[in-house]
Amino acid sequence: MITRRIALATLAGAFTSIHTARTFAAEPIRIAFVGDSMADGVWGGVQRRISKNPCLKQTLRTGRFGEIGTGLARADKFNWPAKVKTILTDFKPNLFVVSFGLNDRNPVVDISGKNRVDLTAPNWTAAYKDQVSAFLQSAASTHASILWLGIPVLRDDASNKDALEKNIIFKEAINEMKQERVTYVAPWTLSTSGEETFQPYYTDASGSRVQLRASDGIHFTGAGYDLIAAYVWTKITDHLERHGGAVSAVSETGCK
Repeated sequence: MITRRIALATLAGAFTSIHTARTFAAEPIRIAFVGDSMADGVWGGVQRRISKNPCLKQTLRTGRFGEIGTGLARADKFNWPAKVKTILTDFKPNLFVVSFGLNDRNPVVDISGKNRVDLTAPNWTAAYKDQVSAFLQSAASTHASILWLGIPVLRDDASNKDALEKNIIFKEAINEMKQERVTYVAPWTLSTSGEETFQPYYTDASGSRVQLRASDGIHFTGAGYDLIAAYVWTKITDHLERHGGAVSAVSETGCK
């Protein structure tokens, strides 16, 4: 039984009236963006998208919880499982959008700082997966759904290899949870076929050459994050429609 319908925009802009959205939206959907600087950049892209549509501004709330320079390996430096519980209490998200890994080419160290697994140790992968699982268990402790974004291609070969390995760890940890509302999202790619390669520029629909990646070979420009946001947006609407918990349906029409 559909208890309420939330109106969300599509890229094509097939919209009806703001009144329709407000009629069905008892309270806004809350989406928390958590993780490192990549999560913060994705938040910016999605927020820009929402800000252009008065209806979406009424039906959605985004939480900016990215912490630059943090990760899951060094719990002694930043305790993400504890932080996410605070977010659950204070922000009460329907959905987490998560991105980690950029700062995790490090030893795995527990909260006390006493137990350490070096990056070259044979059990590092298992130790890091435990940290990922601890975060997931904290975030999934209420009704909130989770979308975990894979790390996009990076310019540096060693960093990119590390990112690919971490994406495997993220996917495995999520699969082991066996919860339909916790989903791994494959990284956004510029290429539509074949192996993804690092490309700092792309050609838009008008034929203009646009800078996509920041000079560090890791992050994106504003235009790049807008492209990622368009990709993530479809994942958000689909996921909320299927696993929204209190949000029983997501309509892609209704906002104007």
